[in-house]
Amino acid sequence: MDSDIVHYLIELPMVAFTPLAIAAGVDAWTWLLRQRPGSEIPVIGEISAGWLETMSAGKGLFNTSMK
Repeated sequence: MDSDIVHYLIELPMVAFTPLAIAAGVDAWTWLLRQRPGSEIPVIGEISAGWLETMSAGKGLFNTSMK
């Protein structure tokens, strides 16, 4: 599995960070995991890295202006 494809498949919805983008991303990630069961580790690793980036960038729940 191409690591660049996995990276961008996970990163793009996280960068856009809109409800529609995240929903589309989750659909794509679920499809990929069903089609390629051996891809769990790279996909989950990229999702974890994406969520850490949203924390660092202060997006969503981590937005300080929402307090």
